[in-house]
Amino acid sequence: MTMIKKIILLSFMLMTAITNPLADAQEHKIKDTLVIALRNDLPPLSFPNVEGQPAGLFVDMWKLWAEKTGQTISFRLATRKDTLELLENGTADIIGFFTSSDERSQWMSFSQPVYELGMCVFFPKNQEKIHNIRKLEGQKTGVTRGTAQEEALRKNYPEIEIVPFTGIEDMIHAVRKEKIRALVSNPASTFWILGKLGLASEFESTDETLFPRKLHAGVMKNNTELLALVDKGFDAMSDKEMAEIESRWIPDPTKHYYKTSDNIRLTAAEETWLKDHKNVRVGMSPVFPPLKFYEKGVIKGVEPDYLHLLAKLTGIHFQYVVCSFAEMDSKVKSGEIDMFISFHIPERLTYMMFTEPLKDYRQIIITRHDAPFMSGISALEGKKVAVVKGVKVYDKLRSLYPDIETVEVSNMEEMFKAVSESKADAMILQLLFAAYSMQNYPNLKIAGVADTPPDPYLYAVRKD
Repeated sequence: MTMIKKIILLSFMLMTAITNPLADAQEHKIKDTLVIALRNDLPPLSFPNVEGQPAGLFVDMWKLWAEKTGQTISFRLATRKDTLELLENGTADIIGFFTSSDERSQWMSFSQPVYELGMCVFFPKNQEKIHNIRKLEGQKTGVTRGTAQEEALRKNYPEIEIVPFTGIEDMIHAVRKEKIRALVSNPASTFWILGKLGLASEFESTDETLFPRKLHAGVMKNNTELLALVDKGFDAMSDKEMAEIESRWIPDPTKHYYKTSDNIRLTAAEETWLKDHKNVRVGMSPVFPPLKFYEKGVIKGVEPDYLHLLAKLTGIHFQYVVCSFAEMDSKVKSGEIDMFISFHIPERLTYMMFTEPLKDYRQIIITRHDAPFMSGISALEGKKVAVVKGVKVYDKLRSLYPDIETVEVSNMEEMFKAVSESKADAMILQLLFAAYSMQNYPNLKIAGVADTPPDPYLYAVRKD
């Protein structure tokens, strides 16, 4: 009996040790000083300065991160291979920055992407110009040994004779001695080293970017507390702050990653959401040119172009669900669509969220040529105004001006026809639409400006 009690007691103690969340939290308790491992051979991103101290773009990023989190940090510079070993053996707490891979994901957890590096082909100016990498087929081309870029080159361009090197400087000297035709490397480091060697005027690079890869901070697998702190710090760092750091180390703005024109930096939560939600259904009523309209059976316009750009930047696939404006709200509630373009309609806030305003347009009053000019919407009291059925902004018109008689139509084109054919006295519409469609109705004019604040377009998105 005593032995059984001991076994039960030992089993209970073992289970408690395994499942006790406090014990697990203590195991991953965040240290007072976090050690960050960075590469020592990646100028101007991370390298030792003339005094042997860590310097570079990545070092300054981590210093800003430390300011945002209030966390004390120190750096360990090492080779690419050794930085991984420093994390694995516990000498370093964070590795920053590395590309994620299935192999590394088995023992590492990665933060949100913080930077991106691509490759370019570098070649001597005194030889034939290389416009793209396929020009190197059958020729010796240098690449840093053991990198993902070497693997990608071998896989995607088997016709190129790949020659691995220890580092960029060795490849530059090999090109000058004509041992290889060109080298493939990241532009930031290559231009920096060429400048240090006084050889910047001897080399040029292709315009194409090869194998762009996102860089993440890495921590040991399941160290969720530290990973959350890492992401929290990056979330607090603005693109403007990141761009200022980048400009210190990479003077050429065309080589910057943090460019507002083509960069969207997502939080860790947003990255996770995107992985699970690649398809987003957009309610689309293509009857408002030039915002959205059909052309030869294809939906075109300002909004589709905007969504196309957003898809390119985020990887989201936007699926159009064609329906009338009157159906939008019910389709959101039934789960058939996820979002649609809208005005700020307060009653929608019970089941939807609004994005920041995208664009606002002044509303104008359109009448026939024989109508007088008008000082504002109140001049329409007692008259018939054409409105599109289901467009909530016209409900505001009814509530603010109950003496205006509304004539409901199905789409914007019918609004113009109703006024043109005297079925209605006027219509109220954004200038964008009026400028596009009025050319087809020579008997119509702009009779006045609506004396209401501009009502900006934004996206209404399901709360769930």
